[in-house]
Amino acid sequence: MKPICLLGLLLAAACSEPTAPTCATLTCDPLATCSEASGVARCTCPASYSDPAGDGSVCADIDECAAGTHSCDAHATCTNSTGAFSCACAAGYTGTGLSCAPCTSCAAGTHETGACSATVDRVCSACTSCAATEYESGACTATSDRVCSACSSIAHCAAAPTCTSAGDQQCASCDASYYVVDGAADSCAACSVGCPSGQYQSAACAATSNRVCSGCTAIAHCATTPTCSSASDQQCAACAASYYLVDGVSDSCAACSGMCPSGKYQSAACGATSDRVCSTCSVCSGATFQAAACTPTSDTVCTACPAHCTSCTDSSTCSACEAGYFGATCQNLRADCYDILTHGGTPGNGIYSVDPDGAGGVSGMQVYCDMTNGGWTELNDQDVALGYLPAATWLAGVNTTAPNGGQWGILNRLSLFASSGGVFELRLTFGQTESASVQWKQSADPLSGAGGTLSNVVMSPTNQVGCSAFLGLAQRGAFAALDGDTLGCWWFAVGAAQSYSPTSGIPAFADSTTGQLVTDRARLWVRKNGP
Repeated sequence: MKPICLLGLLLAAACSEPTAPTCATLTCDPLATCSEASGVARCTCPASYSDPAGDGSVCADIDECAAGTHSCDAHATCTNSTGAFSCACAAGYTGTGLSCAPCTSCAAGTHETGACSATVDRVCSACTSCAATEYESGACTATSDRVCSACSSIAHCAAAPTCTSAGDQQCASCDASYYVVDGAADSCAACSVGCPSGQYQSAACAATSNRVCSGCTAIAHCATTPTCSSASDQQCAACAASYYLVDGVSDSCAACSGMCPSGKYQSAACGATSDRVCSTCSVCSGATFQAAACTPTSDTVCTACPAHCTSCTDSSTCSACEAGYFGATCQNLRADCYDILTHGGTPGNGIYSVDPDGAGGVSGMQVYCDMTNGGWTELNDQDVALGYLPAATWLAGVNTTAPNGGQWGILNRLSLFASSGGVFELRLTFGQTESASVQWKQSADPLSGAGGTLSNVVMSPTNQVGCSAFLGLAQRGAFAALDGDTLGCWWFAVGAAQSYSPTSGIPAFADSTTGQLVTDRARLWVRKNGP
């Protein structure tokens, strides 16, 4: 066909016969596919696209969802897309979209651990179980697991606590020195520390109970609170007055015994732990004497006799002495100066103690000893410078001065100085220097009034006489305690009562050489058991 120009247009070129189209000459939609077959080229739209121009120049999308040409499951949602569509399972269903099934439900004891989606089914897992030391603080649901929380701790619990809630923790056993206090919520309480004074532990602290303390059994008359470690061993520290403690497994307080009976005395008072002890009264014996009688509260007081007494009546009077001792005080004194001298005594002149009667009743005495001339004991010493005394005074003993002091004498003890054979050995010295003397032995005691028989007479000067021959000493008149001449004549005077007349002094002796001698001092000596 020739081209025809439209009105108003000019034909610029002459019309020619058209050529066959090729894929190179065709204008296809970008989505279209060009193909040539039998010399003919053609544009074809892809599936899911329409070809409104019929030549593939334009390809238009087909909406299968709207057209209802999709293949989605009835429980799926169709979604159109350029050149295609997609299917997605609706809520509560899962699958490919082309095929949808209801979502799986979690069974009892399980919970959802993965949500159900259009493409993935719901995932269910077993509910968690709480451990023994936990409790369920949140229940297991279809959508959430069980929540377990740790049981609350219990102070001093020796094991992990168990519980079923936040407030019911339980303890199987407590630490040492604690016990379980059972309750809705257990606790561990400290065991009490020991029992106080006056109580004992009747039950020990145990797993579920505290120590039990019970009161000690009372003790009658105990002055203190009893202590004990059991129900039967109560102890008392001290009993009341008039009671004493009887120590034992179980103490008791016993009443003190009454006062001691006659013939006995309290040798031990009732004390804290012992009864009164009564003992038989002592009887003084041996070298003791009774100083105080036995009483209900005290024994006989026996006091030792003076030294060397084997028996005595009091503290100063001995009735018997040990061998070698004598006198009322059992002194170890010699009989006289001669005894001292011949038994190792000092040979010096001076004052000594003697006891002429030994174990007799006369006590020892101090005397002057003339050891130089053979151990003579002075019996009387008269110095006229100190005066004259009555004869009776001289006979009774004089101690105006010390022995050998000029006015001293023990003529009252003269009889004690007799020898073992009853003989008296005597000596008279005259003058301050004792230059004249007479020495003899006589068989009679001068105090008896007679001289008896004389022997061993030695005179210096010799041939001393008075009115007649020397007759020894005796009590013969009132002019002197003793004299040595016949009655009516006054010579050899001892203890002169007055001065001789007409010459002043003590009448001593007369002899053919000196005549009458009146001296200013006369001394009488004795030797008890001389040679």
